[in-house]
Amino acid sequence: MTDRHQRMDLTATVDFGTAELVADPRHPGGWTLLVNDVAQSYVDLEDPTRLEMMYARLVAGVVDAVLPEGRAVDVLHLGAGGLTLPRHLAASRPGSRQLVIEVDRGLAEFVQYGLPVPPDSGIRLRLADAADAIREHAPDSTDLVISDVYRGGDMPTAVSGTGFAQYARRALRPGGLFVLNALDAAGLLATRRHAATVTAVFDHVAVVATPQMLRGRRDGNTLVVAADRPLPEHAIVAASGRHGATARVLTGEALARFIGGTSPLQG
Repeated sequence: MTDRHQRMDLTATVDFGTAELVADPRHPGGWTLLVNDVAQSYVDLEDPTRLEMMYARLVAGVVDAVLPEGRAVDVLHLGAGGLTLPRHLAASRPGSRQLVIEVDRGLAEFVQYGLPVPPDSGIRLRLADAADAIREHAPDSTDLVISDVYRGGDMPTAVSGTGFAQYARRALRPGGLFVLNALDAAGLLATRRHAATVTAVFDHVAVVATPQMLRGRRDGNTLVVAADRPLPEHAIVAASGRHGATARVLTGEALARFIGGTSPLQG
């Protein structure tokens, strides 16, 4: 299906719209997943450690800065997309155990058909609602929770409030890391709200994004990351650079000024 010499774009109707897999003519193993004409993921089947999208590079940088590079980790992914980050972690941290939650059965089956995950990858896919999955997840059982859940460009309220953040904190082991991918517009109102929400639950929080995004004049992705110990700003910047991303990190007083009077999302 994904032979480098004969690749065809694929299209399917999925539970929440239309999904497409578009072959990258520059890279024999490269594919872009679009859902309702919006690029969601980029996957390189020949080199899963090659990350094309900026938000994925930033996530990889944060993870490598906080969790010792190369060490196997237990991961809970909320939202599957093209499984870019699970594939990356499986390749860069052999032996990792990863559970991926996806509510869209059609999308999950389409991605597995077009971009199959090797059976020995340590990646398990479960069809479930993300809010239900985090509530049911065993306490102190995972090193990393990555939340990337959207419906039609909006993050559902069930995975954006303080209650959700509390369940994420409960799932983490000591020293674990929570990463929330925030899709935002100029002004960064969503990022401020997510940062305020996570700060109400976790002891140590940072916003990580490119300098261009933090100027608040464009649409794109930011990360809200949290842990039970201080987050290493300089290490995050350095690790993100190794993944091809220029990162700026807001913590402490800078983060408090960024949040301002924004109230957390309850629920």
